[in-house]
Amino acid sequence: MPALKLDASLIHADRADTRGVCQIAGPDHYMDDWFARAADKTYVSCDELVDTAFFHDPVQARMVHWERSQTTGVVPVAGGAHPTSCSPMYGFDVPHFKAYTASAKDEAGFKGYLDKHLGASEEEYQQSVGGLDAIRAIELPTY
Repeated sequence: MPALKLDASLIHADRADTRGVCQIAGPDHYMDDWFARAADKTYVSCDELVDTAFFHDPVQARMVHWERSQTTGVVPVAGGAHPTSCSPMYGFDVPHFKAYTASAKDEAGFKGYLDKHLGASEEEYQQSVGGLDAIRAIELPTY
């Protein structure tokens, strides 16, 4: 069977520089590197935008899983992986996933979820779940 052609991939990384070098420091980077290479364009949000010199350290560079030429654009969004994890910064928000799942059972419930959480900005969304400090306090998953 032929591979699916991806127009774009949307990935969240721990750190990135403006050139598109992206770091995922957690123990499981899922298949993000495959998505980055398979897509025509790859857009990355990151918890921290760092200076390029950050990646001169071999310890940090070892956690770069795809070539910067695969990254189309980078935007810093601290906490941007929520409700999923960005290990080692924060874990999965299981109660939030459960609330989302419960709301999706009927149309009125899902509208309530949207009204409660999806405001005009990322900051409004994060405030609806307790703020960035609450996101960063979520326990890390055990692999």
